[in-house]
Amino acid sequence: MLGDDPLMRFRGRDGREMVMVPADIYDRLRELAAQALQALPPADVAAAIAGGAHPLAAWRRHRGLSQHALAARAGVSRVWISRIEMGAGHGTPATRAKLAGALGVAVGALEVS
Repeated sequence: MLGDDPLMRFRGRDGREMVMVPADIYDRLRELAAQALQALPPADVAAAIAGGAHPLAAWRRHRGLSQHALAARAGVSRVWISRIEMGAGHGTPATRAKLAGALGVAVGALEVS
């Protein structure tokens, strides 16, 4: 190690550059990677969104809910859910929070990118 740099770089037997880090840094990196992987949508949701579905519709279908069922669960009008899914509205931040909570996702997961 050089100076305050906790990393140690070296070449492996196969010639690849390797990095050795202290265990606490390694553990934190593993934790962050696990959190990042959990934040990724399931394959069916990602594919639906990539195919043009609104994230709200993709997550709703993934959870096996109709618009009516989601409306009842979230305490939101079914008409609003339909409008949001068609791209004709966004709903208030409170409405989006209710929908996200009912679907068990972060509000950001319902945003159109």
